Amino acid sequence: PTRRSSDLINEVLRMSAVGDQGRNEVVLLRAQNDELRRQLAEMVAALQVEEGLRHLAETKAQEWHHLAHTDSLTGMFNLRHGIDAFRNLVENRQKAEIKAGGLQDGSSRKFTVLFIDLDKFGQINKIHGDQTGDDALQVVARTILENIRESDRPYAFRKGGDEFIIGLEDVSLVNANNVVIERLVAALDGKIKITNPNGQEISIRGSIGVYEWNDELDIKGNFAKADEQMRAIKQARHIKNRMAACDFHHRLSDPYKFHYSGFPEP
Repeated sequence: PTRRSSDLINEVLRMSAVGDQGRNEVVLLRAQNDELRRQLAEMVAALQVEEGLRHLAETKAQEWHHLAHTDSLTGMFNLRHGIDAFRNLVENRQKAEIKAGGLQDGSSRKFTVLFIDLDKFGQINKIHGDQTGDDALQVVARTILENIRESDRPYAFRKGGDEFIIGLEDVSLVNANNVVIERLVAALDGKIKITNPNGQEISIRGSIGVYEWNDELDIKGNFAKADEQMRAIKQARHIKNRMAACDFHHRLSDPYKFHYSGFPEP
C-alpha cells in the first residue's frame, strides 16, 4: 500500500531527530574528554609543583641542618653537633656492653678525648686584630682535621672561642699519645704560623689535655676532665717558661756568668 505523505514526513523528522541526538552525544563526549584532559593536565602540573616543593623542602632542610651543626668560621662541627655525636657514642657503647654481657678489655673499647686551647689567643686579637684571630682559628681547625682519621671527624668540633674538642674512637690513651697527640703537639708548638695584615709572621701555640673516656661520667664530665688536663699542662708550661726567662735574665744581669757559664765559678 502506498504510504501517505504525512507519514513520510514524520519518518524523516524522526530520523533527523535521531541524527541530531547522536551528533549532540558525540559533541558532549568530546567536551567531556576535553574536560578530563584539562583536569588531568592540572593534576600532573600540581604533582610536579608538589614534587618540586618537596625537593626544595628537603634541600632546605639539609642546608638548615648543616648550618645548625657547623661552625661558620672554621667549617668544623660546632658544639651542638659535638654533643649529639658524643651522645650517640655513649648509646652505642652501652648497647655494645649489653650485647657483650659486660665491659670488654682492649683498645676496641677505648675512647680518648682531646681538649685543645690556644695560648694567649686574647693577645693575638688585641694586638693584631680580630681578623688575625679568625685566621688563627681557621688554620688550627684545618690542622686538626688534617691530623686525625676520617672516622674521628664526627667527634672533632669547635667548642667555642679558641677551644676545640676531639674524640678518638677505639684508641687507648697510650696510642693516642703516640700517634695523634705527637703530631698536634708539634703543630701547636710554634709550627703553625700566620701573617697579620702588616705582614708580620705570628706563631700559634696551644695546649692539649688528654683524657681516656670514663663511662661512669657523663659527656660534660669527661669534657671537664680533659679540660683539667689541658689546664694543668698549660700551667706547667707557663711555670717552665717563667723559670727559663728568670734564669736567662739572671744570667744576663751578670756578664761573667752569662759569657762563661760553661766554666766553674772561681
